[in-house]
Amino acid sequence: MVITAFCCINIIGISLAGKTETVLTLIKIVPLIVIALLLLPFIRMENLVPSTPLTTAGLLATVAIVYWPFTGFEISAIPVEETTDPRLIRTSLLWVMGIVVSVYLLLNIALIGSVDAAVLAAQSP
Repeated sequence: MVITAFCCINIIGISLAGKTETVLTLIKIVPLIVIALLLLPFIRMENLVPSTPLTTAGLLATVAIVYWPFTGFEISAIPVEETTDPRLIRTSLLWVMGIVVSVYLLLNIALIGSVDAAVLAAQSP
């Protein structure tokens, strides 16, 4: 059902697909920003001090976790043929990456700063 709906949206045209992508992105991002902003008053600086040593396994796990927010940003370059000024694609990708980095950095600082990292790590997904 959902796949059929998205297929129909894509068949209708790039304009509707772009608007749909914008709505879906807002549905994903707005709650993350709200959570981060609500947690900002509860940040304690001692929670932001690393408590475990850096290891290769820990670094690889961190890279995998950090990679997740950045998957999907390349979708913003799909309507390349529809773009009248190709320079806009480069600018758009830079803006998207900047926004993604800002949102997830804010969220992680708010989460780890307001709740100790050990407490977060003990939580099951």
